Amino acid sequence: MQGVRLRRVAGIICVAIVASGVATALASGGAGSLDRSFGDRGKVLTRFEHRFGHHGGGHPSAVARANSVVIDSGNRAVALGTVAQKFALARYKPDGHLDRKFSGNGKVTTQVSTLHRDARSEAYAGAIDSHGRIVAAGVAFTKLYFQRIALARYKPNGHLDKSFGNGGEVRARFSRFDAGARAVAIDSRGRIVVAGFGPGNSWGLARFKPNGKLDRSFGENGTVITPFTDYDEAESIAIDSQGRIVAGGFAKRDLGLARYELNGHLDPSFGDGGKVRTNFPGLASADSIAIDSQDRIVAAVDSKEPGNVRRFTVARYLEDGSLDDSFGNSGEVTTDFGGHSVAQDVALDESGRIVVAGRAASPGHRKFAIARYLPGGELDPALSHDGKAITTFGSGKEAQGANGTAIDHRGRIVAAGYARGKFALARYLGR
Repeated sequence: MQGVRLRRVAGIICVAIVASGVATALASGGAGSLDRSFGDRGKVLTRFEHRFGHHGGGHPSAVARANSVVIDSGNRAVALGTVAQKFALARYKPDGHLDRKFSGNGKVTTQVSTLHRDARSEAYAGAIDSHGRIVAAGVAFTKLYFQRIALARYKPNGHLDKSFGNGGEVRARFSRFDAGARAVAIDSRGRIVVAGFGPGNSWGLARFKPNGKLDRSFGENGTVITPFTDYDEAESIAIDSQGRIVAGGFAKRDLGLARYELNGHLDPSFGDGGKVRTNFPGLASADSIAIDSQDRIVAAVDSKEPGNVRRFTVARYLEDGSLDDSFGNSGEVTTDFGGHSVAQDVALDESGRIVVAGRAASPGHRKFAIARYLPGGELDPALSHDGKAITTFGSGKEAQGANGTAIDHRGRIVAAGYARGKFALARYLGR
């Protein structure tokens, strides 16, 4: 009799738990809904208090912009960008509050430039290594106003890692001409690979050892220059399952891709001698790339058509560099958000679905925009019923948009960018 009662009690408890879970799911919405457990009903704005000018004088900075977001092993989001012409980072606890274990208040800024007046450095991308250290990559200016590759590495507590480069910072160049990093990735050996621009408006890549020194086994003394045309720039980078480095960007008016072997040489099995150019209407660039389990390359494409019409576009390439005909319309997908829309960053979830974040704008209204696609390129109806979600901060009249996206360990989608002069983050339910 006692066993029967226990089974009945256990059954009642199970029903209660299931009912509670269903109620919670219904209250919080389905995939694509803002995650109300994050920040202020799914959104966070972060202000940085810093000033322009010599010795901190001048006017307070009004603009902070997150250009990238990464997720650490503690499911904390780290947003990286620029404020007051400095590298800027902020780390958030899973509930969206600033993590005060990070640099004391959750935020840190670093001036990587060597200038004493009107100093300027900008962070465009970030990555986290196997030790939980955060690498920020971008551009710094020298005293002669040349641009240089700039890196800074931070310990998990937010302090600069003094074992890296010069007191936690690295500045590097390809030659005496301008150079800068737009993207960064870390390989299985902890080496840091950056892609950006080099001399003569060409693509530039550099690889650094874990201590911040250039890796002389890569290319020519640690650097590689890849010209496509007379006006080129790499905007994105990823590493495939074989350790090959794939960079994406633009080659004059076309989208460009290049794949490199471990020693920095172009991979002749990819495209035309290691390079691929794809013509889209107007101007096109692979602003972000990700590589799936089949070593296919997924690109978020910034496509600007004649008349300044911008389209939210995604393209996928096979391992040999050819467009994947099984994806969308002959390898390409365009998504209409109404008005102008730009795809800025791409991430892949554990089910192989493609998440792309960017911005959409119509007259007098700007917003974060995300879309999720099934592996075949169709919009995923499980996300907001039509595969798309938009978010506004405030009235939507102010400049705002998502520059970066990442997927956390619970499948939630984090988008980071800017709104109202602040770092702006939104988190969406993914399941």
